[in-house]
Amino acid sequence: MKIRILSVIPIFFSFTFLFLSSCNQAKQPKVEVSTVIPKPVIDTIRFDSLYTNIACFIAGMPFEGDSALLRRRNSEKWRSFSAEFDSSWQNAKKSRLEPMKKWAEKELKEESSSERPLFYPFSGPDILNATTLFPNSRSYTLVGLEPVGDILDVRKMNSEKLTTYLQSIESSLNDIFRKSYFISKHMLNDLQQENVNGALPLLEVFLARTGNKIRTIELISLNDSGEVTARNTSDLHTKLNRGVRIGFTTSTGVRKTLQYFKVDLEDAGMAVNPAFIKYVQKTGEFSTYLKSASYLLHYKFFSEIRNLILAQSAFLLQDDSGVAYRFFDKKKWKIKLYGQYTEPISDFKGVTQEDLQAAYNQDAQHIEALPFVLGYHWESRGINLMKASRILNP
Repeated sequence: MKIRILSVIPIFFSFTFLFLSSCNQAKQPKVEVSTVIPKPVIDTIRFDSLYTNIACFIAGMPFEGDSALLRRRNSEKWRSFSAEFDSSWQNAKKSRLEPMKKWAEKELKEESSSERPLFYPFSGPDILNATTLFPNSRSYTLVGLEPVGDILDVRKMNSEKLTTYLQSIESSLNDIFRKSYFISKHMLNDLQQENVNGALPLLEVFLARTGNKIRTIELISLNDSGEVTARNTSDLHTKLNRGVRIGFTTSTGVRKTLQYFKVDLEDAGMAVNPAFIKYVQKTGEFSTYLKSASYLLHYKFFSEIRNLILAQSAFLLQDDSGVAYRFFDKKKWKIKLYGQYTEPISDFKGVTQEDLQAAYNQDAQHIEALPFVLGYHWESRGINLMKASRILNP
């Protein structure tokens, strides 16, 4: 395979696209450096063992092939990283991911079997919970404030830099392994360029760990019409709608797409970003997932994204930190509650939902417990979920 790299693009951007396929293929790519500037296109990389191995390497997974990576894999530091990652991963699978999967198969049978696109705002790089609960969606759109970032070539890191990089990856995953969600202030620090360097490496880690193979990685943005386009050098200065699109194939051979955008979803941010609104509208009917969303959708200054969600969602799964219960027209939505409603944790004031508490009290005999920990009450297990399905022709 030949990869063309523009000499005008900083070298670390080249590694963003030099990534993944099958963890077991062995093929050394040739790299050509060109001084010719072609017309802007979406940079694409197909299955390639070297960059797949890099993904497996930063996920603490076994792989075959590249001798430089194999030498680093044999180091004591990588073996220690891999062992700790495996332990955290197995604990998360046993305590949360496997119970979540079984619960979704039963309680979200119709919704989780749908190929409908999934929209997951306030997600950060959490593709893990999204694919666990909605395994059959053909496309996933994640939105957060965390930078997109890129993948570094770990073969060229010295021992000290590599140790720091692996430690940063491990540290950035502590919250989601332990609590089921990313903490924004932690992520904004962990994903700085000198640490993990963006959300992309974590997206790749989760996809590799869940048995997926990467087909393509594309740096993207949106045009004025809300259509996905290549992100070229002329729009690197803007902070609006920077994104990445990852084409991947599941272990069963199904092709899917993951898109992550760095977008300010507050009304003030949306007011200067009509392209993103058009993008959401062009997606058509979708399912929405909300978890640990800081209760932002309760407030009037997040009304634009809230209205988009309610207008275009055929189905919505959320905890109490998502869209406030009062915003659901009960004539248009069929609602089922799970778990127990608990006062919001002390970090969040003034967002207690008395109407939601009343709904839990009224239907207490029929509300089923949740067999896994999810959201802000992970420690006390006072967790809840609400399933809302749009009523056709109400």
